Amino acid sequence: MVVTSAQLSEQLQTAGLLREDQVRSCCELMGTELNLVAPEKLARQFVKRGWLTKFQAQMAFIGKASSLVMGSYVLLEKLGEGGMGQVFKARHKTMKREVAIKVISPSIVKNKASRRRFQRECEVVAKLSHPNIVTAHDAGECDGRHFLVMEYIKGSDLSAAVKTSGPMTVARAVECTLQTARGLAYAHARGVVHRDVKPANLLQEESGTIKILDMGLARFEESSIDHAALVGLTGTDVLLGTLDFMSPEQAIDPKTADAKSDVYSLGCTMYFLMTGRPIFEQDTFVKRLLSHQSAAIPVLPSGDPGLQKIFERMVAKKAADRFEETSQLVTALQQWLDER
Repeated sequence: MVVTSAQLSEQLQTAGLLREDQVRSCCELMGTELNLVAPEKLARQFVKRGWLTKFQAQMAFIGKASSLVMGSYVLLEKLGEGGMGQVFKARHKTMKREVAIKVISPSIVKNKASRRRFQRECEVVAKLSHPNIVTAHDAGECDGRHFLVMEYIKGSDLSAAVKTSGPMTVARAVECTLQTARGLAYAHARGVVHRDVKPANLLQEESGTIKILDMGLARFEESSIDHAALVGLTGTDVLLGTLDFMSPEQAIDPKTADAKSDVYSLGCTMYFLMTGRPIFEQDTFVKRLLSHQSAAIPVLPSGDPGLQKIFERMVAKKAADRFEETSQLVTALQQWLDER
């Protein structure tokens, strides 16, 4: 619903986003009383003065100012959304630190057991500290909404980067893959598996550093997928984007996903970074599923036999034929770069 100016003012003050004197000064500037000014005009003034972001003004204008506050955090803008929920840029009320907040989809924490499991996973992820993994700062619940507070990364994910600028050079693609492998090796050594390694889950800072997003949390999104039912699909499916990077064993049974599954997904990611295309491009879910199971491994555009050998070991159909430890992949990629 669209609110009146008085309602707009009241809810923003109640949420602690504005003070009464700020509202009064805006009205004085416009030379009118609060009940005479149009709410959209008042909201624009708040944005113009830097007191609200455009996103906050839009939410308040439709009567949802209270949803902008989550415990000690104030939501500033929406960054995106996925199977796990919506992601927002936010600021801590007291520390003024900017963070990213993922508001978890209700379907993922639908009962006490799933909420407890989510909390346990958050505790594990919070202990991970590595330059190539997005740091988890906090987790909580506010008015029935469960959320995870993470390090805010200025930059874009690698999927968006490729779509905007085109395929990367071979050297840069390998460097991004190496950085991701370092983060995965660190997590794998501590028993944490990602389960959804793909370009969209790799964030690139302005400095060029790669950060892995959602480390250890992808199982919640995946748990809501009925894989058995999906195998029967013959048309193009909304989940193809994830399937493009999913290991053969994980596509059949998600419970089998382990460190070697992450390595397979990273191999598919490296191919995408170099070509701008998924490793297998068939037009249906079933065809792509079967391609991951049995189709020949494509040749990288580099034409380098050493890199091709590394790639083929990453995306081997059988998990046993992949790198035994992710740290071995790190060594192989680093050596390839050093020898260039």
